[in-house]
Amino acid sequence: MNKLWVSVRINLMKKKPSKTLKKETVVFESSNVKQGNSLFPKINRFITESWKFILVSFISGLILIGIIIQSLGLYSGLQAQREIEEQRSKTEKELALWKNSLSKYKNYRDIYLKIASLEYQLGDKEAAREDLNKALEIDPNSEKGRQLEKIVEM
Repeated sequence: MNKLWVSVRINLMKKKPSKTLKKETVVFESSNVKQGNSLFPKINRFITESWKFILVSFISGLILIGIIIQSLGLYSGLQAQREIEEQRSKTEKELALWKNSLSKYKNYRDIYLKIASLEYQLGDKEAAREDLNKALEIDPNSEKGRQLEKIVEM
């Protein structure tokens, strides 16, 4: 094996400062010496400092991409929820309008059908059946009423 010779000066007299130094020679085996400016031993590192940086950067990038994808999914879900809430609010306002007009026109079949349809859209099937039955009492031969009855009964 190649040997690296390093000469080191050691002060033999520790108590008294002196200008006389003794030369001592230290031998290192080249397999234990890290190549470059430093004389630290090589500890069989399979990942060097540059590879550590590349690996950490790659993993950080993957995590960042995952966070971005999740945030885009959450954002689109939030937009869809807002649209559903807006549509529900519009349906509730329209239902209130039709119920208000029902007080003026009590025997008008189309108002009952519209109210039944809006209540069904809001998920209130029982109220939709009641208003549909009232519309069919007024006009038992109504085609729209029979079509809505098939939908509500499902």
